[in-house]
Amino acid sequence: MSIIKLDTKLVDPKTALKSPKKMKGNTRGPVIHRRKLFGGTYTAQEYHAAFAFAPGARCSGCGQTGGLQTRAVVFAPLDKMNALDPDFEAIMCVDPMKFQEVLMPTKYGPMVRISTVLACVSCTPTLAKSLAKLPDYLLVDFNYGPGKDKVIG
Repeated sequence: MSIIKLDTKLVDPKTALKSPKKMKGNTRGPVIHRRKLFGGTYTAQEYHAAFAFAPGARCSGCGQTGGLQTRAVVFAPLDKMNALDPDFEAIMCVDPMKFQEVLMPTKYGPMVRISTVLACVSCTPTLAKSLAKLPDYLLVDFNYGPGKDKVIG
């Protein structure tokens, strides 16, 4: 019989293949029910909507201030921006420190943040559909926050 070594623990292969219900002991730790999160005052979605966005932030679609769920940040490659707009280099030279705030290094090369869009729960599908129609060279970073189907741990 062989023994498998996982995370410096010796595990019997027959025991490792069993389902978690059949194994003795709780391997994942205590499970907190969603309704008991933060003492029952907030669900994870309500907490995210209340504290993840700047005060007074508005939905880009309907303009409401509460219930924001999604943040989408659009990035463009630096060289593509220079090719599309010859005056873009002059913009970089006007305030280099401010330009460094919108510049982000990625594995695709340096990218410039050109837009940040916020959306509420009802406007999120429309936002996703409209951002899917952007040109191929743009990079879109979605942050949906915690969802009802996501595990909180």
